[in-house]
Amino acid sequence: MIATGTSKVTDRPFNLVVVGERTQDDQGNTLGRFVAESTFHHLVDYNWDITTGCPSFVTEPPGDGYAQHPERLEDIKTYVRNLVLWLEPGGKDEGVKDEA
Repeated sequence: MIATGTSKVTDRPFNLVVVGERTQDDQGNTLGRFVAESTFHHLVDYNWDITTGCPSFVTEPPGDGYAQHPERLEDIKTYVRNLVLWLEPGGKDEGVKDEA
């Protein structure tokens, strides 16, 4: 686990981002990396550009956090770029650059 949060309703901690490294199983097969995160919507919905509208399943009103704080969007883009580099098969294990 690399990031946690706390529920505003129950005050209980929960995992935000969980990752797994490459490993070999008992038969010598290389198993890949994985990322599971509860912040999924930040990577796929209209938060990146609310002017494009939202998917039909979104019922909450759009926010304007990225418009007010564009540096936060750049942080998310750096995070996504680093995930892609880390998850890439045969990708480098080190040297992922934090450009934020």
